[in-house]
Amino acid sequence: MDQHNIDDIPTAIEIAGAVTAQHGMIRAAFHAAKTGSEEDQEVATELLLRLLAMHEAAEQLTVHPSLAHAGGGPVGVGDDRMAEERQTVQLVERLQELDRGSYEYNMQLALLEEAVTHHATAEEASELPLFADLGAPSD
Repeated sequence: MDQHNIDDIPTAIEIAGAVTAQHGMIRAAFHAAKTGSEEDQEVATELLLRLLAMHEAAEQLTVHPSLAHAGGGPVGVGDDRMAEERQTVQLVERLQELDRGSYEYNMQLALLEEAVTHHATAEEASELPLFADLGAPSD
């Protein structure tokens, strides 16, 4: 069995930084999914959907349980973000049902981008600072 050094485990501060960096990657993927050739948009959309799935899974394994275990900060902070994540899943499912390039598809992609942008902004303002504080040294 491979032994890992405890120092190899990322801190809450490092995880919060990684989540914020992923938000930037997701924003860039949305831009790419709306611009360029049809083929480029298709590749970018597939990347975007994989990024969203990976990102939310990572948050569900790290950020949300840690905040819940630590008391979660102000009432509803984590609950609001998790409700937004459920909405995002519904928007993605609807997007995947539509014909790429159709008016409805483009509108659904815009709705998804708006919801994800709102979620990331709120998360960076409320949830991630609380999460990062879990890894801050005590005074």
